[in-house]
Amino acid sequence: MQKSVVLSDELLKEFYAFKNNEKYDNNTIEKLLNYYKPPYITNVKQLENIGIIDDSLIQLLYANDLANQTLEELSELTKYKLILDNKKTNYPYVNIFKDEIKNNYSATYYKEDSRDKARKHIRALLKDVSCVFVYDKYMSESSSWSDSKKFFTDLLPKNNLTIYYPNEYREDHLSNKAKEIRKICNKWKIIKDTTNKNHRDLHDRYIIIDKKIEIILTSGFDYLFDESKDFTYIVRDLENE
Repeated sequence: MQKSVVLSDELLKEFYAFKNNEKYDNNTIEKLLNYYKPPYITNVKQLENIGIIDDSLIQLLYANDLANQTLEELSELTKYKLILDNKKTNYPYVNIFKDEIKNNYSATYYKEDSRDKARKHIRALLKDVSCVFVYDKYMSESSSWSDSKKFFTDLLPKNNLTIYYPNEYREDHLSNKAKEIRKICNKWKIIKDTTNKNHRDLHDRYIIIDKKIEIILTSGFDYLFDESKDFTYIVRDLENE
């Protein structure tokens, strides 16, 4: 099996302590496990650097020509070509505490694949929402609205809720459907957003839930329901980035 990632010297030492019930930094291990995808690759040089003595493993590493490579050279042998680190952010390093490369929940559906699980997941994320930001500048077009509308009828909770949409050059983004949406639930308020400057003139579609969770849809909202094309969604934690 091809190895997945490299751990920096500091993280590998912490990981060994964690596995062997020795003293370790709890916060570091929590962040590491958030990113870690097994198995990791190491070599004799790295084990010596961190004071790990394991004769059988060292013999195995020598037998597999894993003796003196740098961490960067080891990363080239892995599936993901990454080194998890607690400080560095320059590629191929990924800082487990804060980095632009994330480990998010996601799912991909190909043509004719059922999206039932995705809909159930997104409905659950929206269950107790008080405000939601919706970005899909093609949502209200006639070719997609019959399916896009199901986001409001099927997934949003029917309680007090403020729905924000971008205030951008496409005035038909959602404003021309506001009355129709309010008929679905008269407890909803539909308001143009004027504060979220990042979500303007974008390709992907977005849902932001109470400013805590962002859902990225690589296709339109309609493809949550229309199975004629592929569809991917990604769930990001905005609070802990």
